[in-house]
Amino acid sequence: MAELLLQLALIYGKLGLGIGGGWLLGKYFPPRLGESLGKGLFWFGIPLSVFGFVRQVDLTGALWLAPVVAWLAMGLCFGAAWLWLRYRAKGLSRSSQGSFLLVSSIGNTGYLGYPISLAIAGPETFAWALFYDLLGSLLWGYGVGVMVATYYGQGENKTWLMRLKNMGIQVGINPSLWSLVLGLLCKPLVFPAPLEWGLEIASWAVIGLAIVLIGMRLGELEPGHKFTAVGGSLLIKMAIAPLLFGLVLPFFNLPNVICLVLVLQIAMPPAFATLIVSETYALDRQLAVSSLASGTLLLLGTLPIWLLWFRV
Repeated sequence: MAELLLQLALIYGKLGLGIGGGWLLGKYFPPRLGESLGKGLFWFGIPLSVFGFVRQVDLTGALWLAPVVAWLAMGLCFGAAWLWLRYRAKGLSRSSQGSFLLVSSIGNTGYLGYPISLAIAGPETFAWALFYDLLGSLLWGYGVGVMVATYYGQGENKTWLMRLKNMGIQVGINPSLWSLVLGLLCKPLVFPAPLEWGLEIASWAVIGLAIVLIGMRLGELEPGHKFTAVGGSLLIKMAIAPLLFGLVLPFFNLPNVICLVLVLQIAMPPAFATLIVSETYALDRQLAVSSLASGTLLLLGTLPIWLLWFRV
């Protein structure tokens, strides 16, 4: 128990310092600072960390299960959210229904999932979190997420064929996916020791900046008051889905630490991408903002549950 408390204290300390510092920066510095940091991390930082960590991770075992679990988990969340809308929230507007489906199924498995997975399970099992995010959340967000937004929202007047083409382009140009491929190809190569050391330092620095960016984004948000819809989405996304998969995953004879990494990814709060998609397609921005902010705070309370469950 003492070891668990120390682990939680270290995680909360890192998250609190990074998110708190980012929140202050977001409040007192121009918004363009956060925009510049976000673009820098998207195009250079995160791809660099993906490349660096891929060289360290163990790629043996049933890694293919990670994206499969991701798609099954998001499918479960999407189905549960659809049932909730049909039987529990018939009064929600069409735009609110679209945002509800997005925040209930797409988690922040990159900017938040990466540092938490690394802090709890270390780089040895990071490949599971990486594959979950890049081959699961990212593809779902640009695939199912865009289709949902197109169906429930307004956005630009484009045909389905044009939107599908645009969706494919967005996935194809995502630098993190290309960095994953490059990292896998270069994994057998031996780099000079100073380069390996510098790459590792840079990868961890990027993870720290990602936490700061989350704080900056939270500082820009203005939560609304749709408590019932927000509560329903977080119950599905952060409680029901990880609970069910936490019960099922051990039957696949996976080590506890890998089960923990997958459950943590499933239990991540709604992704910032849900807010961007909601704004782009004229969905309910207030619902997306409230779910995102509330889910990030709720995560601090749910982390001990999953750590106690698997006791890695």
